[in-house]
Amino acid sequence: NNEPVLARPPSRAYRFRKLVRRNKLAFAGAGFVTVSLVLGLGLSTWLYVGERKARQLADAAEHRAKYTTDFLTGMFEKIDPSLAKLREITVREVLDEAGRSIGTNFPGEPLTELPIQRTIAKIYGKLGRDDLGLPHAETALRLAKTGHGQKIHPDVALSHEELAERLYALDRWAEAYTNCEAALEMNQRLYREDNTNVASSLNNVASCLDALGRSAEARTNFEAALAVMQRLHKGDDPDVATSLNSIALCLAHLG
Repeated sequence: NNEPVLARPPSRAYRFRKLVRRNKLAFAGAGFVTVSLVLGLGLSTWLYVGERKARQLADAAEHRAKYTTDFLTGMFEKIDPSLAKLREITVREVLDEAGRSIGTNFPGEPLTELPIQRTIAKIYGKLGRDDLGLPHAETALRLAKTGHGQKIHPDVALSHEELAERLYALDRWAEAYTNCEAALEMNQRLYREDNTNVASSLNNVASCLDALGRSAEARTNFEAALAVMQRLHKGDDPDVATSLNSIALCLAHLG
């Protein structure tokens, strides 16, 4: 009957085993309740942590957006009114002033400074002054790596690509290629399936290879990008057309 044997000293574990065997249904029910409580508590904790993390991310994004807006607005507020009355202030002058002051505005906040450095680099590029935008693109990449540590992150991949864009415009194709390769590797690990970021990275790598005179290798990458675009976009699409055009130019270089 699963009663303790009196012929030997019963240990606590022995008594407990016998107790469980005599009361299987009660212990099974208690076990079910316990497991349910543990799972419920675990789920509640997971949801709470997830909600808190989401709230922290939202707060951080709001914080960065506010500081970015304040800084960009301040760029124009720093213009000397007396100077502005004498002549028209150029965008370049505003950017130059912002570039000189940005480094001291966000100590210890790399992810807050990152989008501003990136924006300044892009505007210099649109003004045809990639030489002036290059240091800001380099700083943006450094900030992305500092802010995200060793993690594979879209910010880091994008910073590699934007640095490559400035280098490519300055005919520094080998350095641009290195950054495009780094971005492609990250995007392929971030996005396992077909994705426009992967296709864009393939095109960027191909453009660098083509500029370096390695058009046969470039063609392979252009065609891989086209295949991704065709799977993503059924029928006519501007991105597919752009990929076809890139392949055509590459084929022309190959004769």
